Amino acid sequence: LSNNMPKNIFIILIFFIGLNLRAQNKEITYDLLQYGPSLSFLSSSAFDNSSEFKDDVFSFGISFITMATTVKGLKHITHVERPDHSDFKSFPSGHAAVSFLGAELIRTKYKDQPQYWVPTYALAGLVSLQRIHDNHHRPLEVVSGAIVGIASVHLSKCLLKAIRKKKNKLPVDIEEPFDSSY
Repeated sequence: LSNNMPKNIFIILIFFIGLNLRAQNKEITYDLLQYGPSLSFLSSSAFDNSSEFKDDVFSFGISFITMATTVKGLKHITHVERPDHSDFKSFPSGHAAVSFLGAELIRTKYKDQPQYWVPTYALAGLVSLQRIHDNHHRPLEVVSGAIVGIASVHLSKCLLKAIRKKKNKLPVDIEEPFDSSY
């Protein structure tokens, strides 16, 4: 499947664009588009014969739980009003966090193949820019959301690495938690 990854990403994007054409409200489209990079990651894991499917699902799950908990907690603690005055849940952007989480999962999986991860980062950027354009967030809020999403991926990778070492009864090396050799 990895040879078909650009094709799969294209199909997913066309699907979401089709939803946009049918949507009465463009917000619904961006609510769905935020999951595009994660859907790309999970579909590549499910159909790629060389993939470590269990590890990928674990990384996604831990990343998503970490990201969602962090975003919800920060929204509750900071109580920042949105630019459109609709509520006080502006900081950080959850849409940016979700979309960049998926994009970073693809990047870490295919780090030497930018043709796979660049489109997902572009989609995450599009979702984030649209949140600013629609006056739901300020630039700092989407950048903060992106950082939370990306950091959540790296935390899950560190946790997976520690579990593997413990399972193999090797000492856990905590001095290099962001080692890029996942």
